[in-house]
Amino acid sequence: MERDTRNLYQRLLAVMKDVTYVRKESKQGMRYSIVSHDAVTAKVRPALVNQGVVYFACVKERAQTGNRTEAVVTVTFVNSDQPADRLSVDMFGYGIDDQDKGPGKAISYAVKYALLKTLGLETGDDPDQDQEVKYDRPPETFGAEGEEKMRAHFKSKNLTLADAAAALGLTLPASKWPVTLRPVLTAWLKDQPEPKPVQSGAEFLADLDGKRVDTATGEVMDEAAQDAALKNDLQDHVEREEAHADKAIGNGKAPRGRKAVARG
Repeated sequence: MERDTRNLYQRLLAVMKDVTYVRKESKQGMRYSIVSHDAVTAKVRPALVNQGVVYFACVKERAQTGNRTEAVVTVTFVNSDQPADRLSVDMFGYGIDDQDKGPGKAISYAVKYALLKTLGLETGDDPDQDQEVKYDRPPETFGAEGEEKMRAHFKSKNLTLADAAAALGLTLPASKWPVTLRPVLTAWLKDQPEPKPVQSGAEFLADLDGKRVDTATGEVMDEAAQDAALKNDLQDHVEREEAHADKAIGNGKAPRGRKAVARG
């Protein structure tokens, strides 16, 4: 048997001549006809096998957003007579499922379009003419940087992001909150009372017991020190009263006898 010396591109060209069109299908519950993965495989696979071309898929990247799986799949076409002669095509795939079929749907989607686009197959489908579906832009969120800024503002009032979430019926993390909430968060934070100044432990205990704190050391004074401080306060008070009385007499605004009373 004579060996087939054609390269991969010559073999793919033969497949393109053999297969030119894949018919769309109508499925119940869908508002438009589709070209399914199985329909494309059934049409293309026999022609590829006949031309000695093998293909396989490998997931390059994958992401999960809610119930939607997103994948970048590499589909590689190989010349079976010369395995080093190959062509790799990267294609996006999406699959929505509420159980465990999302990844399989995403891979099937990518492989289907890799076959369709590599072989230039017609389907009667023109996505550019589909004007019924409009782009639904996801809301802009605060992100990690915005969350850190909010946390700093809230800390200035001894509050946390959890406090805001509980008060406004939000769900953490705050990085996913839409930026449209900024006026609501600002107004809520503004309505919160200013935090009381933080007292030292000694000042707190002194307030409870009605005792004095030495401002130099921050410690609560003992009984003797408190008595001395009280006497000094009284003496300072008397001296201030005398100075006030002397000033009033000098201005002619008070009788001289007031000074004698103050000293007595």
